[in-house]
Amino acid sequence: MLRRRTVAVISDDFWDDTWSEYIFEVTARKFRGKNGVRIFWRINDDMQPAPGRGAGFLLNAPVKGRLAEKKSRIKFWWEIGWENKESFVIADVRGVAARKKGTETRHKMGNDPVPNQIVNQGNLMTLFLDGEMVFDGKDLNGNKGGRVGVGTKGATAEFDNAFVTGLRGGPLNRVIS
Repeated sequence: MLRRRTVAVISDDFWDDTWSEYIFEVTARKFRGKNGVRIFWRINDDMQPAPGRGAGFLLNAPVKGRLAEKKSRIKFWWEIGWENKESFVIADVRGVAARKKGTETRHKMGNDPVPNQIVNQGNLMTLFLDGEMVFDGKDLNGNKGGRVGVGTKGATAEFDNAFVTGLRGGPLNRVIS
């Protein structure tokens, strides 16, 4: 369970930075708070895993690496249930974060589990919320890959059934260096 303002991302041991075509699925459930949840993808950072966090996730990742030096490299996050009234995608381009046009919806985040899916295919991205496609578009900023994560701001939530697969549903091929 994540509380208040927390981010968990996949650690280096479980992610290959060459991956740019994948499906990230996660079910989110908010318990309380004024906001909903955040789903992150295309994160680029030099984070190192903290011992004892388990399951390949690194908690409070933004306090480490480039992010701690105010050189934010998080490229996209999906605010689901912002102020309990809307959802939208934030695009962070060279440290300037702004809503991505065409991603705003009226989805709220209640206490029921909500499945979310992000299909990342090179510079194309498709977002599904509770089985409904809410965005299908391009990123023209050149960043096609990067790890995934989940988070909260002003809410307590849990995330379950988190999977990253290839575009056809099979496993991603990890390159071991």
